[in-house]
Amino acid sequence: MNKVKEFLFKNKLVMLLFILSTSFFIYQHSANLSWDFASYVENAKYFVGEGNYYEHYRPPLMTFILSVLGIFSWVVAEYLFIVLVSLLFCYT
Repeated sequence: MNKVKEFLFKNKLVMLLFILSTSFFIYQHSANLSWDFASYVENAKYFVGEGNYYEHYRPPLMTFILSVLGIFSWVVAEYLFIVLVSLLFCYT
C-alpha cells in the first residue's frame, strides 16, 4: 500500500487525470439516463430478488459487481461502481 501512495504523490499528473476523468464520468452518469446502465442495475436487482426485469444477453460481471455493491443502496452502488472501475483503469 505504501508503494501506491508513493506513486500517487510522485505523479500528481496521474492523480489529476484520475480525478478529472472520474468526475466527468460521475457527472455524465448523473446528468442523463443511460439505458444500458439502467438495465445492468435492473439485472442486479433481479439477481438479489428485488426486481422483476432481466435481460439474459447482458454479460454477468457488471451485474454481479453491482449486486454486491447493492448492499449500500442502489444509487450509491452505481456511483461506487464508476469509481471502482475508474480506479481499476488508473491502476492498470
